[in-house]
Amino acid sequence: MKKPSILSYSIGILLSLATICSGQTIFTTDFGAFADGPIANATGWEGQPLWTISGGNATLGSTFQRARNFSPIIPNVGDSVVVTLTDVVFTGAGNGGNTLYTFGLAAQTEHTGSQVPQVGSELEFTGTNLTVGGAVDPNYNAGSDVFNATMTFVRLNDGNWNLTSSLTNTTDAMTYNGSTITATNLVGTSGGASDGLTLSQYLALDPGVNNALYGMRGNTSGVDAAIAIGGVTVDFVSVPEPSTFALIGGLLAVGYTCYRRRRFTVKNDS
Repeated sequence: MKKPSILSYSIGILLSLATICSGQTIFTTDFGAFADGPIANATGWEGQPLWTISGGNATLGSTFQRARNFSPIIPNVGDSVVVTLTDVVFTGAGNGGNTLYTFGLAAQTEHTGSQVPQVGSELEFTGTNLTVGGAVDPNYNAGSDVFNATMTFVRLNDGNWNLTSSLTNTTDAMTYNGSTITATNLVGTSGGASDGLTLSQYLALDPGVNNALYGMRGNTSGVDAAIAIGGVTVDFVSVPEPSTFALIGGLLAVGYTCYRRRRFTVKNDS
């Protein structure tokens, strides 16, 4: 009689944990699938007039304008929201490294001023260095190089957020990974929203109901800083509650106990 192994029990429990921790895609938008015109032509999007779809890209010139997607995101403490921009081309000389664009999250109620996004990753360009969050491409050729950027926002238990970014220049086939940026360096974590709440405070006000939305904004005017974005995807990775980990630990203990009893029975029967 083949004895069950503790490994088989453990694998079953770990597969359950992997399922619980698995991510989900909140939305994915390929702007090439929509007709030229306002960004609202793309399903689930709205934006100020100068955010447009042109030639299969979401585009903006040098101006203070906002756009956002209406898909709700409800991150609890420890959860991650992963924003991926694809087929992006930045055109222009920049302005010496100051913030040109911001991509990130804002409370669903926020769509005014600098509050879209409240917690965001900044794009900067010095003329050679292109920075997205903490990732830097030191040899970016504006107007010709195409890049993808991934920005992971993690909600912390103190109400702040952390950001980790990576940038892949697909033209040069080079990837640049940025170190984690602490919450004090993220845009909007200190509040200043129209309702006087930070994003975490807003989410905590009515957990499971209040939600965040993805937003992006141009941060400059009169500067050569046009951008074209081929697509945006937002993924969500949930971390189980402590009670879930306790349940999994209990199941593992039960599995091990069953294994010991089965082994003892088999041994006595042999």
